[in-house]
Amino acid sequence: MKRNSDKIFTGKIHGALATLLSICLVLVVMGCGKDDGVTGPEMTTMDLVYEGWDLFEDAEYAAAIEYFERALQATADLTDDQRMYAYSGAGWTCGKLPGRLEDARDYFERSVIDSMILYDALAGWLFVDYQLGDWNMALLKAEVLMEDIPTWRFYHEETLDYNDIRLLMAASHFNLGNFSESLQVVVEHLNSWFEADVSTQQGRRELSEEIERLREVYG
Repeated sequence: MKRNSDKIFTGKIHGALATLLSICLVLVVMGCGKDDGVTGPEMTTMDLVYEGWDLFEDAEYAAAIEYFERALQATADLTDDQRMYAYSGAGWTCGKLPGRLEDARDYFERSVIDSMILYDALAGWLFVDYQLGDWNMALLKAEVLMEDIPTWRFYHEETLDYNDIRLLMAASHFNLGNFSESLQVVVEHLNSWFEADVSTQQGRRELSEEIERLREVYG
């Protein structure tokens, strides 16, 4: 049953993501029109969303979530695309706050509107799945993301990109005991020079150490 549900989940995402390049373009255009001078009571609901993202980029996560949640209390003032953008921001921000991983996952789930999902929300969601120990779902989402955008980059946190996704895939496979698949991800995408015999305890230990080394490289 889980395998069938995973296939349904994957199919829904693939069917919906085909429309999202235009959505992302709309969001970029809206971003260009932001008025940084709007403050306090004059702020519109979308201004709250923009301010939330600005604070997120400054690592002011406690303040950022306040703006996102204020915006989401007035979702009637947002289009579906804008609401997805706000839910994605709230999800990413909660993922940075201690004790709010479940809230983050809830926000990413809510970012799914009319079977459409933002790529950034999908990425944030898979990171949350990984931290919660749901490695199978993290892999499922990562595979979808890497198939659709193999050079994904999170522009609200520029150090985060497709290499981090690949590393998460390698770590998820390792945690699930899929040592050969973990090694394959490392060699094909992260370090083509690495070798290890993962049929042995020594080789698995070497692979684990390499994954940790790569965390420092891409972290």
